Amino acid sequence: MAPTPQPPSPPTSSNVASGLVESPAVSNITEWYLTREFRGTLNRITPRALLMIGIEHQPPPHPLPEKTSDEQTEFSRSYSLRDLTIRSLDIPLDRTPLSRFVTSLSVAKDSKEEDLIGNICSLRIKQCAACGCHKFSAEYSSPSRITRGLNEFPYSSPWSGQTILCSQSICSNCLSNAITNSIKHELFHDMDKSTWFRCPVNGCDEFLPIAHVRDMAEVLGRLGSRPKDVMAQVAMWQRATNIRQILTNIQPRLSAPALSMSAALHARLLARNVMRPFFDPSFCFPSKCTTPDEAAKVADFIPDLIEMPRIDDNGEANSLVIPFFTKLLKRKPATEARVCEGCLESWCDIDYGSLDDWIEACRPFPGSWMWTVLPFSDVLAAKCDHNINYCTNCLPEHIKANMDMYGCYAADNIRCPSEHCERKLSYKEIQCYVDKGTKKRWPPI
Repeated sequence: MAPTPQPPSPPTSSNVASGLVESPAVSNITEWYLTREFRGTLNRITPRALLMIGIEHQPPPHPLPEKTSDEQTEFSRSYSLRDLTIRSLDIPLDRTPLSRFVTSLSVAKDSKEEDLIGNICSLRIKQCAACGCHKFSAEYSSPSRITRGLNEFPYSSPWSGQTILCSQSICSNCLSNAITNSIKHELFHDMDKSTWFRCPVNGCDEFLPIAHVRDMAEVLGRLGSRPKDVMAQVAMWQRATNIRQILTNIQPRLSAPALSMSAALHARLLARNVMRPFFDPSFCFPSKCTTPDEAAKVADFIPDLIEMPRIDDNGEANSLVIPFFTKLLKRKPATEARVCEGCLESWCDIDYGSLDDWIEACRPFPGSWMWTVLPFSDVLAAKCDHNINYCTNCLPEHIKANMDMYGCYAADNIRCPSEHCERKLSYKEIQCYVDKGTKKRWPPI
């Protein structure tokens, strides 16, 4: 069995005095390290803070949150400058790892190690205008593996044909997060623009010019995204662009308040775990889809199959008609499909929990839509003491047939369609399901 390698000895005052350390940056780090070790105040510190002490003789004024790497990196095994990357800059170092890292800086083993130290010293420290954090920039550094690996800003603006977006320094991480956030959460905004990626700097009204797949791939590549992440984000962007095109084509043209309310409704149902996100893998990859649709069938997600419910706010005069992607509503498994007693078709319920849960989820968006969007006439179950096995297609036909048979004054005698149930439907329940033509025949109340 091979002997366990022992960590190198930490730097001492004799190391520094003997002239092994020539770089001022390393001297700053060693002096800081020895002072705190002597005082017994050597707490956890990250490689980022240590290098900034070497370059500017002080730690960053706004330290970044510590990170624990989700996979074993080379640096977490060696704690050597040679293996340091952006992903390991904010890993906290306890006493032993810190000692090993400082030693790798202070002991000049060969010319290559000297080059690493010199290249580190050529890095600039810039403050990101979006997050306010101080990060490393290799904009004016000598090109090398270590400077490329620690550069946290784009070398130049990644936007084709432009220089610097809004003339401010924005780190690659903020730009990448801004793109992802826009794809996921800004679908319904700025519909009059070909691109909807806002600059992440607070107060800036500039948009990132991404109009084609090649633009998105080039931008993400220059921001340091890994190839598999570039492919995933490009696929999300294409899906988002498709959805935005569908919303743009709706006539009459949707107003900004209608789009904002639609975004809020989707976000509300998503937060209540009633709806799937637009980029759910089961919809992005239909071949792997196992989720049934409302007809208890496994089908590909077709985003243009949307409904246009009316959200009532203090009366129809103040209502808004908004787009609603009903295909994203979560369904119960096909094994739990219910059979309608009217048409004998099988339908999968929306998996909304209890009736009270559904009412609470839809509370900020009042209207009959919350009942008509369900496969079954569940609003009747609030007053009936049995399950309602009539679908929302058959109930209006049941009401209309009673009106055709008994006239407009049949409203007082329309009963629940379920067999053996004698309860009469209320005016509000009936109005929830009848169409506009039937409502016109209704006597005023």
